[in-house]
Amino acid sequence: MPPSRPSPDVTHSSVHAEGHRGATAPAAAHRGWAGLGAWARTLPFHVPALVPALAVLLANSTALAAAWYGLSRGAYAGSLCVALLDRSRFGAREDPAAQDVAWLRFRRRISLVMDNDAASFAALAWVTRGTLGGGGPAWLFPAVGVALGVVGLAVKMWATASLPAGAYYWRNFFVHEDRAHVSAAGPYRWLTDPMYSVGYLPLYGLALVTGSSWALGAAAVAQASMLFVVVPVERRVFAHR
Repeated sequence: MPPSRPSPDVTHSSVHAEGHRGATAPAAAHRGWAGLGAWARTLPFHVPALVPALAVLLANSTALAAAWYGLSRGAYAGSLCVALLDRSRFGAREDPAAQDVAWLRFRRRISLVMDNDAASFAALAWVTRGTLGGGGPAWLFPAVGVALGVVGLAVKMWATASLPAGAYYWRNFFVHEDRAHVSAAGPYRWLTDPMYSVGYLPLYGLALVTGSSWALGAAAVAQASMLFVVVPVERRVFAHR
């Protein structure tokens, strides 16, 4: 995702920003608010990614939930880094049509990985609910959690709506003619990295709503994996574009 500033953005924003010139019809379907409708229409495709999380919920085991989330987050960050580095080495040799086909295949795979990651986090939060201590009224943590969730989701959707087609799924890493375009619209006018910063507030919010200390720690790990693992890879790839 591309930067709102001249330097490469390390989120699903600046670095992910892609140009309108290379956008295809499938990519356009995922731009902005239309992406929610597109996701809903392909819901049957996403269901398999939810099955492991359901198994974790049924097992109701903290150890299993934590282990599955760790594996899921590692698979997300790791497979993403490998794919982006691979494209930086070999993608430029392909013609534009082949680059777009490669991106469509990648988008299909990474979408499932992202779904599984989100579902595994939700399962961890539920299985470990009520483990977060602290004083104050019973409504305090849930209220703060809902507020964080609303703010985070609003900024993330605003950022997505401000990006060119397909940027949410790293299209400009695959279609090289799009790489010169970055976003300076929406929240990118003030934040370089809205997706990986404010956009991660809903994870903390869910942890507070469920009262899960495990999920609170997992949210920090998730955000750190993007800021300190994925972002450096994105910057490295764009530095050699």
